Amino acid sequence: MWSLLVVACGTVETTETTPPSPSDTDTTTEDTGSVTTDTGTTTSTNGTTWHRDVRPLVERHCAGCHTDGGVAPFTFDDPDQLDVLGPLMVSAVQARTMPPWSFRDDCREVDGDLSLDAPTRAVFTAWAEEGYLVGDAADYVPPVLPEVIEPPPSDVVALPVRPFTPDLTSGPDDYVCMVSDLPVPEEMFVRWAQARPDHPELVHHVVTYAVPPEQLGRLEALAHGDLSQQFPCWESPVEYIGPTIDIWQPGPRPPFVDRKDAVRVPAGSVFVLEVHFNDISGAHPALEDRTSLDLWTLPPEQVENLLMVWPAVDYGIEIPAGDAAAVNDITVHLPVHAELATSSPHMHLLGTELRTRIRREGSSTEQCLSDVDWDFDWQRRYAVPEGVSLAYAGDEGDVVDLRCVYDNSAAHQPVVDGVRQEPRDVAWGDSSLAEMCMDFLTFRVPYDPTASQGMCGGFDHCYQQCAPDDPSCPLVCMGNAGGACYACGFEATYGTCSTTRCLRESVPLLACLALCDDLESDSYGCQIEECGRLFEAYQDCAQPLFRDGTCSRDFEACSGLVP
Repeated sequence: MWSLLVVACGTVETTETTPPSPSDTDTTTEDTGSVTTDTGTTTSTNGTTWHRDVRPLVERHCAGCHTDGGVAPFTFDDPDQLDVLGPLMVSAVQARTMPPWSFRDDCREVDGDLSLDAPTRAVFTAWAEEGYLVGDAADYVPPVLPEVIEPPPSDVVALPVRPFTPDLTSGPDDYVCMVSDLPVPEEMFVRWAQARPDHPELVHHVVTYAVPPEQLGRLEALAHGDLSQQFPCWESPVEYIGPTIDIWQPGPRPPFVDRKDAVRVPAGSVFVLEVHFNDISGAHPALEDRTSLDLWTLPPEQVENLLMVWPAVDYGIEIPAGDAAAVNDITVHLPVHAELATSSPHMHLLGTELRTRIRREGSSTEQCLSDVDWDFDWQRRYAVPEGVSLAYAGDEGDVVDLRCVYDNSAAHQPVVDGVRQEPRDVAWGDSSLAEMCMDFLTFRVPYDPTASQGMCGGFDHCYQQCAPDDPSCPLVCMGNAGGACYACGFEATYGTCSTTRCLRESVPLLACLALCDDLESDSYGCQIEECGRLFEAYQDCAQPLFRDGTCSRDFEACSGLVP
């Protein structure tokens, strides 16, 4: 048995496997006329060779990481190392752990598929069976590499006002937020963003938000009144007060896409970087971290669609100790009527599978968005084909089915401070030793420059198309402006003015919502389904007060949320 170094760009782990070998001792192959070099590596001009057959495949499929300065720990450019690296390379290809690709091909086609097809894998197998022949360098033909659109230089860079100083002495995790030094004097449209973790080996994720001016008071409260310092960010409270700009997770970034889509950032907004630091090695380093964010922008006249992020999430996951296949399913109603752009699944260390599908309510017809064999170190954002939408149709609208599977057996426990943990009951939590079940879905909606602006920009034009007797349509118009607008609008819908003037309707509705099974994961579903009749009665009373301005003060914190 050999110790195989399975290398995922950014992670090294050791597993036991037997490397492919043509024999136990032979280093010559008479039928191909091969000989053994002074380095112990077999060369030949016949058969399957490194230079002619394997090297072009490695350069096409592996060199993106296994290159000088790349994130992989070694390169494949020295033929003298093939006697060691060859068996490791072939073992990883045969096990389909390299190149790392976890998206299941029976879900849908995905741009940027890294997996090797059967004929390509067969070349590696033949190379092993024939003795890892090096061959003649003159036989090498450079491969045709896939075209990659490189982004132009970023337009602006958002830096934290001071370095992050996470505290990893009391545990392996710390969540901290810091505002950036980037001013936003006028409305900005961010088409692309790239977080630059200063210590990627310790960074679990980076999420960037843009908090609009009317929410700065709440941001200051989260920062205990001092925005010049970092502040705790457990449970990601900033996501409820400003749109999500970017989410960085371990793994490769999706390729730059030259589209006219962008996230709207209202004038006067403050960028906030949320960084989750994690160290389960036991080193607990004291450090200063200067994680930053590169931003690419569009002028307003070029924007065609606005982007907004909605997480499909299951906060109620249950993962019993010792369960090697703990399945958690949830159906989520998202208040969105828009085309999908990307899907970005997220779990932690016990996760083994995540599946996301869109289904028409009451139907078995499904559209697969994500189906991944989970690998925490290889998280990806997957583009969704054009034309895939989440449609609002009242009670018959589309829903999102989310399934997360976990292995909580003894053999699958993380190692902390050099000690493998014992299985324990695990639920939702921010720590890397807790778990998550979510898929960040990015939607695009057509941009209308004549519509309202601000955090809920575009709400007015959407709302004007709502039927007066449709209680759910206003929520969908909030949702189409993004999760932060919906969170603000949801709170405002049950503001003091509306609930007081509609007291008879609000009391039983609020009591029903308090008992809803999935209020945190599916507040929209609770309103339109479990409490649907009561919600309809409340909206019959509250919506006229919103339309005529009687209760406009309830909505003042939600810029752009006007009838």
